Amino acid sequence: MRQNDFLNVTNFYENVNEVIFKLAHHSLEGTVYWYLDSKYIGKTETFHELAVSPKPGKYLLTAVDKSGNELREQIEVKSASQN
Repeated sequence: MRQNDFLNVTNFYENVNEVIFKLAHHSLEGTVYWYLDSKYIGKTETFHELAVSPKPGKYLLTAVDKSGNELREQIEVKSASQN
């Protein structure tokens, strides 16, 4: 994602949908730890796909592997009614 991208988390009926964060990792054995604004939201192993239901807002999404390699991305989550 680019910094100006945003995610819609509600559908036409205003039901909250999960957002799935995906990451390709160089190691098949790697564990990745995920954070939204420094709050731990889960870990993934082998297949790095994590489903979450964040509230609308701006966040710093961070993914860190066991070796300390880190990826950070500013994201914005909006409800469908905010568009």
